[in-house]
Amino acid sequence: MALYDYIQPEPPIPPKPPDLFAGMGYSFEDKYPYSPNDSRLWLELFMIASSINHDMAVRLEYVRNTGAWLVANQQWGFIIQPVIDPAGVTGWTSLDHYNAEGRHQLSVYSQQVVQALQILRRKFDDGLK
Repeated sequence: MALYDYIQPEPPIPPKPPDLFAGMGYSFEDKYPYSPNDSRLWLELFMIASSINHDMAVRLEYVRNTGAWLVANQQWGFIIQPVIDPAGVTGWTSLDHYNAEGRHQLSVYSQQVVQALQILRRKFDDGLK
């Protein structure tokens, strides 16, 4: 046998298979473990918000996962109540921290957030069907 018989070329790299899940959309998740009672409301709010503006829904998800509750309100439908924890474990370290980061994230879409909260309230009153 000649040296050529022992030297084999590298096999070609196969093409990357197509991503079968690419266009299936974004999956929202309520990752805030300290308030499971309103988890379903938040997931519904994420879906409502996503139908209005996807970026707004992602910002709402950030606020929730850092620490927030939904509280029923006659005027607005629901309001977003930040969870304040000075240690920063279960929520925002202070109200100023929430205002600087959380409320600031949502301020770009303030009218749409109010609209989404009102839609959520109507769905809530109808039994979230």
